[in-house]
Amino acid sequence: MSRYALTISLFAIFACTASAANWKTTEEICDAYGSYNCVFATADDSGSVTVHYQPKAGCEALDGCYYTNNKCYSNSTHETTWGNMASHFIAVAGNSSVHDECKTKTTEATCPSGTCFWDGTDSTCNGSFDSWVAHGTSANAPEAMMGYLKVSLTSSRTCSPLNTNSTCNANKVCMWAKTISYPSGYCYLTEEAAIGFMASACPTEAGYGASVMNITLAEAQAIVAVSQAGDVTRGALLFAAFTALLVLGV
Repeated sequence: MSRYALTISLFAIFACTASAANWKTTEEICDAYGSYNCVFATADDSGSVTVHYQPKAGCEALDGCYYTNNKCYSNSTHETTWGNMASHFIAVAGNSSVHDECKTKTTEATCPSGTCFWDGTDSTCNGSFDSWVAHGTSANAPEAMMGYLKVSLTSSRTCSPLNTNSTCNANKVCMWAKTISYPSGYCYLTEEAAIGFMASACPTEAGYGASVMNITLAEAQAIVAVSQAGDVTRGALLFAAFTALLVLGV
């Protein structure tokens, strides 16, 4: 059930006319992504979290981070830019006609798989991973923007609906963690998956993240290459700030 099986018909549906000049530059997007490579966390099988900070050299090298009191923190300006990236996507690319059609379906039985996604948590029918990726591609979104889109969609379409420790930890791109926002546990996108999606467009920022997570960019990319097909096992937690991502389609 590969979500990467994009079809010509999907591209035909999306008649986006956005100009590439309206998109943020790769540098702007990568700087924003860098703000999420300042601090990380890992979690054990129970969801107990341990925080890891970017070392001083890496922290000072990343525009999205700053070093103080022997710890690395996210630059608020870049962090805000990253948090608003979904809104930027909609502002430039517009909404997806497939997504609009999906939202008219009110039951799981009428929500067509493939083009649409049924969120068992919110009981809503939204555009699928494939349909949104096709929409971004037809709107000439730069590679870094597409990386962000895949991060956000995988978080919302793959991890968030997994509401038990066992189902979440069984997925290579997801991780069950107990955080301040969700003391009983919540299924987050892994740090490795985010690195994998952003590695090609933002190799510098992703590289600093990979170093902290003790993984190569190639290994991170291999994780996300099979993630949508369901060949999955567990990974490490994407830090809790990712819960603030604006989920497309909701």
